[in-house]
Amino acid sequence: MTRTRNWICAGALWLFPTLGSPVGMADVPVITNLVLVPGSGPAGSQVVVRLHLFDRQGIGNIVPILYEVREGIEESRVSIYDDGRHGDLLPNDDFFAGRMTIPLNILPGPHWFVVYLFDRDGHRSNLLIDEFTVTGFRKTI
Repeated sequence: MTRTRNWICAGALWLFPTLGSPVGMADVPVITNLVLVPGSGPAGSQVVVRLHLFDRQGIGNIVPILYEVREGIEESRVSIYDDGRHGDLLPNDDFFAGRMTIPLNILPGPHWFVVYLFDRDGHRSNLLIDEFTVTGFRKTI
């Protein structure tokens, strides 16, 4: 991983929201390795969101709430954990996980969303985009 004041390279370049500001990269939490399990399913599906977090001020400085904005319109919040439960694989490894539910009224097809979080000092992390494919509607009896 290569670091400069406002850029980080770990397989891809990320432009931080603080570019050109005096805050600098050192204060910004960083999200990497975003994964949805499963990556597709019917509306109403339970999905585990997994991600790796870094904050130069320490992981304890991160507010463990992941913000998700679907298609730039609908915001939801997911509590995330690094405790070996809640979909998290190992405790205290800086990989976090949380569970979210795909809305029941969402149409089939691919849906993109942006995720981010904040640290306790109010610094917003980088933005990551991911996609979940809704395969149809959940069957009810």
